[in-house]
Amino acid sequence: MLLFFELNQNTYRQLKFHSYLSIHDMKTLV
Repeated sequence: MLLFFELNQNTYRQLKFHSYLSIHDMKTLV
């Protein structure tokens, strides 16, 4: 359970990071 939670947190962090990058790219393009 704890391992799954850590894995989930890591995935969430990566998703957040990727979404932040894509948003940043969009702002740069516009």
